Amino acid sequence: MKILFIGMGSIGGRHYNCLRKYKQKYSLEFISYKTNLNKANKQYAEDIKYFYCLEDALLEKPNCAIISNPTSYHVETAIKCAEKGIHLFIEKPLSNTLENIDKLINLVKDKKLITLMGCNLRYHDALIDLRNLIQTNKLGRVYDFDISVGSYLPDWRPWQDYTQSYSAKEELGGGVVLDLIHEIDYAYWLFGEFTKSKSFVGKISDLKINTEDIAKIILQTANQCMGTISLNYYRRIPERKIAANFEYGSILLDLIKSQFTIYYADDHCEVKNYQIDRNHMYERQMKYFIESVIHKKETQNNILEGLKVLEYALNIKQGKDII
Repeated sequence: MKILFIGMGSIGGRHYNCLRKYKQKYSLEFISYKTNLNKANKQYAEDIKYFYCLEDALLEKPNCAIISNPTSYHVETAIKCAEKGIHLFIEKPLSNTLENIDKLINLVKDKKLITLMGCNLRYHDALIDLRNLIQTNKLGRVYDFDISVGSYLPDWRPWQDYTQSYSAKEELGGGVVLDLIHEIDYAYWLFGEFTKSKSFVGKISDLKINTEDIAKIILQTANQCMGTISLNYYRRIPERKIAANFEYGSILLDLIKSQFTIYYADDHCEVKNYQIDRNHMYERQMKYFIESVIHKKETQNNILEGLKVLEYALNIKQGKDII
């Protein structure tokens, strides 16, 4: 199976490292279009066949494409690959607009392509356990949830001037709402369809960016659960947490510490600590994608799911109600 990488910055390089572990098992070959050989991925120079023209790379007839270039180029790039019958892994978010997504979806359907959105947190053991707890009704009905994530943007990619990153540029799809869409994605995945939302989005820090650096979101889901999501680019002490209250208890999940605490109504609590290497989620995600392609099996987070979450995010970014 031949894998085409389109965009090999920090996340593209991580996906490559994960797939490299499965090279022999799945007989994988790697090619890359327009690689940016920065300090984070110079070591890949001898391991991949490089092309600086996408059409030349497509002549190699790759089976799959890993699309991790800037957000604003995702759909345009995916369409070119889909036209050639190439299965698609698209890094989150699907795009920064809804333009041409219908065309891409029609191509995917016509060509019977396997697609997967790059939402690695769906493969975190603690989030999987939380989802199982909700689906099995172990604590009864969910009343409410609060999700918060924040860290200091200049620390994200130490090898790069943050002002030159896509995160800092509105035209490339940056800003906390789309950049941190993981939280919107897993809130939907865990707690269900959003039916109402109110959002407050803006730029309040001194970061040299032309995108929003904060979003405060209030949600209601189809089962009448109420929730909040807080996103920012400027928190000096990184945080990524979920708190939720249920009919028969409460939970607190710290995704940075990989610690899941369940508080039961009878006043006892259960604490789970996960020994998880960060790459574990990405490796599990890539293995799932490759095996879905091999077995021609639709994924649980395909392009239609990506579109639904993008529509939520764009409404939030624009301060519009979901309804």
